[in-house]
Amino acid sequence: FEITDRLIVDLDKSDFSLNPSDILTLTGKLYNIRDEPIGGILRTTLADQDVNYVLPDSDFSIDITVPENIKSGENRVLLTFEDNGKNYKDKLIKLNIIPNPSRISVEINDDLYLPYEKLRAGIYLLDQANDTIASEDLNIKILKEKKEVYSDNHLSGIFTYPLNNSLEPGEYILAAEYAEIQQEASFEIASLQQIESKLEDQTAVITNTGNVDYKNSTIILLFKGEGGITIEKKVSLKPGESYELDLSKEVEEGNYSVLLPNGEKIDEVYVDDNRNIFKKATSGFADITGNIVANGESIKSTITLVFLILFLIIIVAIAVLQYQGYPIMHKIAKSSK
Repeated sequence: FEITDRLIVDLDKSDFSLNPSDILTLTGKLYNIRDEPIGGILRTTLADQDVNYVLPDSDFSIDITVPENIKSGENRVLLTFEDNGKNYKDKLIKLNIIPNPSRISVEINDDLYLPYEKLRAGIYLLDQANDTIASEDLNIKILKEKKEVYSDNHLSGIFTYPLNNSLEPGEYILAAEYAEIQQEASFEIASLQQIESKLEDQTAVITNTGNVDYKNSTIILLFKGEGGITIEKKVSLKPGESYELDLSKEVEEGNYSVLLPNGEKIDEVYVDDNRNIFKKATSGFADITGNIVANGESIKSTITLVFLILFLIIIVAIAVLQYQGYPIMHKIAKSSK
């Protein structure tokens, strides 16, 4: 006898779309080359799994269980029919497997970050074969103590998020969700105490660029000729807050070299004199006493000058009270009698 592959197979359907673990039902008829109905043996091959079936007669109906971890997308089922005379016929069935979202993978590059670094993580929605499903959105959240810091939808892939200084130090959760599937991983943001300073016209601007409160003394140095002036201010700033120091309200008019807290030195800075009367007066008094000491005068001269200034202040005060209707001079004259 002659072995031939010219068996005739008539399938009712040859193109299927199923989910993993579904049942693939194949129905049809088997004939020999003379178009006579015959029985035989059928071997099916799907995803490297072989199963043999006995076909008692020409009409057949078989059920094939789709493997639960089969690859998504296009698959092929190989059907090999064989009769008692070793004649055979091969048939291919197209089988499209619909992806079944099974789990989420969240892997963060680092455990510890500083403000201004970028959080970087691989977040993937995986199917039954552990392959990435790229076409579905995942909801991604960043939480601190169950409070949402960030929430948005993203496709599977590399997720990046800039960590600014508004994020407090501590532990955070990066969570991903799709339908009922959830996965999360933790990371930590470290403390950063940091300020930045700049000069805008004649105003020094101090900004807290860290992620913790800044409570400290800040020093600005001004140089004019041979002398230098130190301006020290106690600053209390929350992250992102700024403090402005108007130099024209601190020093007399002139051109200065300004040394900022960050070490930057700016030359030829013209500063107006917008100081109040009290600051100007105290500055003038300091200049007078300073000149006495610088000229080598005695301590006695300094004391005399101080008493003279106090005497003038008293005279001015009496004159003001007398002008406003208080009989100060009358009471003084009366008491002297």
